[in-house]
Amino acid sequence: MGRLVFVMKQERKIVLTRQDIEHLLSIRSILQEDPGQHITILALATQTGMNRLKLTSGFKKFFNQSIHQYQIMLRMELAERLLLTSDKPMKEIAAICGYNRTENFTHAFKKYYGRVPSSLKSI
Repeated sequence: MGRLVFVMKQERKIVLTRQDIEHLLSIRSILQEDPGQHITILALATQTGMNRLKLTSGFKKFFNQSIHQYQIMLRMELAERLLLTSDKPMKEIAAICGYNRTENFTHAFKKYYGRVPSSLKSI
């Protein structure tokens, strides 16, 4: 008779120093400057001198969301602002928000807000 083996991922305790927090705040600022930019975790880690694990774990612990989730939030907020306040075409708004294809932008927007971006253009 076989046995069931449960492997539980052990949570690591993340300790953030004052310098780590300064780096995380710097990373947040970098992401806020241009939400549409394509920047990797490795590039952010290199830029701040943090290792990737501490960067990703520390960001999630300090800001209560992953870097990816934060980038999506910034992109969607920018998209919403542009849709409501500009006459830019959808393709241009998608590009500004970091999406190469309008279809991908529309899918991400609908997933985030529960409606398609064109619904805001008609308001």
